[in-house]
Amino acid sequence: MSQAIILEGNHRISTVLDLDCKSNGYAIFRIDVVMLEVDDSVFSSTWPHCLELKFSESFKSESSVSSRVELDSIPIVILNIGMKIHSNEERRTKGIFSTQDSALFTYKYLEKNLSDAELTKLRDHPHERGVFWTKLEKQGLVFASGNSQLPMLPLFILLMTPKSQKESVKKLEDGTFPTSNRLFIPAMNASCNDDNATAELLSNHSSKSSVTKLNDALQKIGNKDNAGIDNEEKSDGSDFVLHEKIDEIEKSSICFFYQTIPTDDVQQMISKKLNHVVAEPSGETIKELAKWPADQIMSTTLNSSVYNGHGGVRSCFLSGERLLPKGSRHLAPVSSRKLSSFVSKWFPGRNDGKIHTVRGFLLSPKELNFNYSQQNL
Repeated sequence: MSQAIILEGNHRISTVLDLDCKSNGYAIFRIDVVMLEVDDSVFSSTWPHCLELKFSESFKSESSVSSRVELDSIPIVILNIGMKIHSNEERRTKGIFSTQDSALFTYKYLEKNLSDAELTKLRDHPHERGVFWTKLEKQGLVFASGNSQLPMLPLFILLMTPKSQKESVKKLEDGTFPTSNRLFIPAMNASCNDDNATAELLSNHSSKSSVTKLNDALQKIGNKDNAGIDNEEKSDGSDFVLHEKIDEIEKSSICFFYQTIPTDDVQQMISKKLNHVVAEPSGETIKELAKWPADQIMSTTLNSSVYNGHGGVRSCFLSGERLLPKGSRHLAPVSSRKLSSFVSKWFPGRNDGKIHTVRGFLLSPKELNFNYSQQNL
């Protein structure tokens, strides 16, 4: 072997090469490596874009280390290897890569590999973002998003509109991009509504600025096109379809129940692949819901205004085949004042807008009036 490209460990190897080992009393060095062989065409197209493995010449300053190689010119085969090295759990535990370098590398990788059409799809659909990230995670290319979603920071920056994206990358490079409170999420949403205002907010933010104020300002920009929606949601009743029994409900439909479900029909509900939202479920109901496959059940919260008008946040159980996959559930709303919106995000896919229920399983203790739509039989 006459040529090799070092993807990780460059500092250690280049430092050894730069030393006058014998004059310092060192004669033998051992550096364990993992060697991978690639096609000649891949290697030859990568080689011209790599740095000389000479510390004094390649790394003029610490800040230049992560930015000297232009990843746009590196073949995807090599980048995939680099991503798998970078996302290795052992290396993360040892802190080999800083959050800044990690985010920048992942950002450049995603930038190279995602088309404009894919970016638009990911920008508009939270569920698709979760599915996409889970796919990368299973391939060993990225870390799991987790509750903080911090590993997804590079993706959210890439999904920003141009000026906000440029400002975010700049702050990421100098280590000043605010990552607390998952600010990159409202920043992405805000940039899609008003790129100029969002970029200005990010530009003016410093380590001494209030993160809470920045978050509030970003949320305001992100929601400004939705002004007036709150009133609409408060007054808009969901269009329930009332049935006498489970037999009448079509397969794969969305159903809503309050506290209890038709326990005598549980097996039929499972066989018909019905999907359910059960508000304030009783202990007995939770036991019945446990009969669904484990990956098709979860608990969350729902604004009670959708079924009794008071607007408090209450517990609810979701179940069904169409329920968001586990890797995407952190992207769905934890509460909503409009049941149709809540359902569409937790149960994605084709939806006729109808939410089905069975007589006797919807009324709350307040016996409030609901506008039912009788199904034409």
